[in-house]
Amino acid sequence: MEEHTVRLAQQPEADELLARSPLAALVGMLLDQQIPMEWAFPNARNLCINSTGRLRG
Repeated sequence: MEEHTVRLAQQPEADELLARSPLAALVGMLLDQQIPMEWAFPNARNLCINSTGRLRG
């Protein structure tokens, strides 16, 4: 299976989470409907951390 690189957030830690977590990608897409994409995808990572106190994915 080929490995693909995701570069939506333009932040390495956020892009890595988006690549491995469908939930983070979904949250980013939902946020993108209401706010600019430049904020939505990097901050999906922050929401994952803030909701649990640790990064999960």
